[in-house]
Amino acid sequence: MKSIALAVFAAFAAVAALHAADGTRPSRVDITCEPAGAVATLDGERIGPAPATLHAVKAGTHHLRLEMPGYERYDAFFDVADGAYVQQDCRLVPEKGILLVVTEPEGCDISLEGVSLGQTPRLLPALALGKTYRFDIAKIGYAPKKFEVKLDSRVPVVRKVELMVDSGAFDIESSPSGAEVLLNGVGRGKTPFKMGSVQKGEVKVELRLEGYRPFERTVTVRPGVVEKLDIRLEGELASLALSCSAPGATYDLDGKRAGQGANVLLEGIAPGEHTVTVRATGYAETSETLTLANGSKTERTYELESEMGALAVTTSPPGATITLDGKAVGRTRAAGEDAEKSDVLLLESVLEGDHVVVARLDGFAESTRKVKIQKGRKSQANLKMKRAFIPNVRVQTVSGVVKGVYKERSPLGIVIETAPGVTRTYRQEDVKSVEFLK
Repeated sequence: MKSIALAVFAAFAAVAALHAADGTRPSRVDITCEPAGAVATLDGERIGPAPATLHAVKAGTHHLRLEMPGYERYDAFFDVADGAYVQQDCRLVPEKGILLVVTEPEGCDISLEGVSLGQTPRLLPALALGKTYRFDIAKIGYAPKKFEVKLDSRVPVVRKVELMVDSGAFDIESSPSGAEVLLNGVGRGKTPFKMGSVQKGEVKVELRLEGYRPFERTVTVRPGVVEKLDIRLEGELASLALSCSAPGATYDLDGKRAGQGANVLLEGIAPGEHTVTVRATGYAETSETLTLANGSKTERTYELESEMGALAVTTSPPGATITLDGKAVGRTRAAGEDAEKSDVLLLESVLEGDHVVVARLDGFAESTRKVKIQKGRKSQANLKMKRAFIPNVRVQTVSGVVKGVYKERSPLGIVIETAPGVTRTYRQEDVKSVEFLK
């Protein structure tokens, strides 16, 4: 090694002596190189590995070339003046490989370490040599695939990748048509609906159409299989609000009791034809057939025809308790002081038909009358009651015991009705005791 250095030095010295002999001053050139170790030639003559220092370089233009395996060739031209010092800094560029990626099918996404490089076919002209690259290929409807490449030279490499079908398809019809189709919550169109390249696996299929109940189903998509669905949509349930002013009105829907009262809301009714029947005591029933649309909210008010009449009751004497068909309905009142006949007791909303009216008053025999009530008309019942002789008192007098109906106690004594229409007054001094009978 020492002998080589001495030989190089002797050569440089000889060159310097030569230049000195022809009158030029020697020049110096320092060559640096990154990375180090490239073979350097100057003007076609090899000068050894760089970095290097050259002495006694002639003035003028020179050509420097650096070569190193795995790097692009470096060429530079520089000028050297007589007796000058020149430093030439060189940086070698690694050689790049060229890769063309084609796929079957075309249009696949290609990515490297999560970074998208575009779609195939794709030319990658600047890959480092000697490095292993791992690419991902993907396309909707196909199984993703990975591949590795390591380029050793600038010779272009073509890599072809084939993907396997990994999707199915949908063919969806509905009755009625025009329903919106959602796949996994994303709107895709309306029925009739066709879609290919659906990723395999479970897919939530939804159909939406105004007036119809939402449809949902989870379908397992199989590679290469067309999933056919023919769906009959069910109408949205309807509601029906019914009202009637008749007291205690009842409502039947399709022959079944559905509610009672002034206002009734019926919900969850299937769309289509339905019959509503309304009844109330004392009123003529009415029926109606309604056609309820999908999801409709219908309101109906009914006015029933009354089947009631009225009954005007008077009694002689007044103050009697009145019953109608065994039920107490009121008491008659006197028309005036000492009146023998009562004012009218008006009984309204009496059901059409035959009824029995009874008047009762203590001390009188009850009076009964059959009456016929007609709807919309007022009937009359005048009940006269005969006095009933029912002894309610026993009086012990000096002359004996007397039974009768107690009338009053007057200044003269006790007044007793001893027989129907016959009254006597017993003086106080003649009465020993008075006992009221139950």
